[in-house]
Amino acid sequence: MNCPWCGYAPQNGHEPLCLASATVEPPREKAWGSPPGEEARRAAEALARVAPPAPAVVLDLAEGMRRRDVGMARASAGVGEEWRSRARSVLEFVARSRGELTADDLWAAGLEVPEHGTNAIGSVFTTAARDGLIENTHRTIRSARPGNHARAVPVWRSLVFARGVGT
Repeated sequence: MNCPWCGYAPQNGHEPLCLASATVEPPREKAWGSPPGEEARRAAEALARVAPPAPAVVLDLAEGMRRRDVGMARASAGVGEEWRSRARSVLEFVARSRGELTADDLWAAGLEVPEHGTNAIGSVFTTAARDGLIENTHRTIRSARPGNHARAVPVWRSLVFARGVGT
């Protein structure tokens, strides 16, 4: 027997798996004269009783920015001052040698991956931007690092690029 609410047909003689048919008593007879969409309306009402609507998403940009800053501070603190200093030096070298850069460029230039992963690199770029070395272009490209699974990474514009210097 098909589910009277959604029409789900059982497979291999098993009972229907529809949530509506499992929790709501099916109609006693098919309402052939019901208006168009009546069965769909009844099915939607039945499912609403089974699965309440998801809670509303709270949008709060200030809170999102605060959480970003806290996360970057934690990641930065976790790698130690020596790694942050080395990362800053590599970033400055790369920024002076090309007009645009990404985190991939720092890894390619020899920056070692910290023991706890690559999350701290974001704070290095943010600090360099605050110090006037680079600025965010608000563009992204796909990362070439296999561990990044081709995710989008920000492209930064160098503010200290000198043509003909570096690589």
